[in-house]
Amino acid sequence: MATTFAIRLATAGLLACAFLLGACAQVPKESVELSTTVGRDVAAAHESHRKLAQTLFARIKRDVNRFVDDVYAPYQIQFVLDRQRQRQAAGNPANLFSVLEAAGQRPRDAQAQKDAIDVMQAIVEAVRADVEEYRGMRLAPVLKQEEEVTAAIDRVYEQIKRGNATVTAHLASVVKVHEAQDELLRKANLEGLREKVGVSLSNASERVAEFVGKAKAVEGSVDATTAKVNKLTVELDKLLKGD
Repeated sequence: MATTFAIRLATAGLLACAFLLGACAQVPKESVELSTTVGRDVAAAHESHRKLAQTLFARIKRDVNRFVDDVYAPYQIQFVLDRQRQRQAAGNPANLFSVLEAAGQRPRDAQAQKDAIDVMQAIVEAVRADVEEYRGMRLAPVLKQEEEVTAAIDRVYEQIKRGNATVTAHLASVVKVHEAQDELLRKANLEGLREKVGVSLSNASERVAEFVGKAKAVEGSVDATTAKVNKLTVELDKLLKGD
């Protein structure tokens, strides 16, 4: 089921279509030519609306990736290094710092060098896997909404196209064409379309961008930033879901 954000996004941008349909009063009265002109205008508006949605979703995904790379990834690295220091302080030899120290003290010891490389590689891979899993979880609702919105856009425009092709063949004047198309929009639950603008869609993208900009200020110790990152994650999820 599409979220509130997806539903709002599905209708944002249709204003252009309404304006194009409203311009029918300037085209010839001949039904065939009128139908062709309107159909071409609707098709152009459809493509423009699709591109608008894709552009803004791309921006949202870019901002999510920026949050992961600039906020969560550095935090996760700090978290892992802190745990390695705790192991070292507890006398556990299986930690990054002890292994690196041993390798540094025995530069000609091939096994000590190999152990250091193996430990570092294991830690890097673990951090990378955690960061990418976090990224996937944050992007999942955005990708789902993008799919739903694109489908909704296509569905609405196809309904308008089919309705227009049916009714224009029976209309004798430009005024009647205009009225019939307004009725089609009302039946599609899009009444008041000319008064709706793409503000909600732009605002959603702006909110995510603003959130990411503020989130980059997260600094401090692991214990201090853990709570902050968890809180930011909850807030980000709410924004992405349109709550």
